[in-house]
Amino acid sequence: MEKTKGHANVISVEGILIPNQWNSDNQITSIVLSSSGENDYNIDLSNRLGIELSNLLSQKVRLTGKLKSYHPNTKVLTVLDYEVMDW
Repeated sequence: MEKTKGHANVISVEGILIPNQWNSDNQITSIVLSSSGENDYNIDLSNRLGIELSNLLSQKVRLTGKLKSYHPNTKVLTVLDYEVMDW
C-alpha cells in the first residue's frame, strides 16, 4: 500500500526487505522493499536509516521516505522513518 503524505514525493509503504545485489565477496550491496502491490523500492543506503534496514532483511516493515523515480521500473526510497511490523 503506497500512500502519499503531504508532499507528492514523500510516501509510506509496507512490505518485506530483501537483498537485491551482492559484491564479489558475497556481501549485500543493495536491498529492496517488496510491497504487496508488486512494486519494488530500492532502498537508499547512503543514510543511517537505510543502513539500519540492511540488518532487518526478511522483516515486514512500514517505511516513510522520499521517493525518486529514475525510470518507470526504478524507484529509490530515501528512508525518513521506519517501523518493524508483526507478521
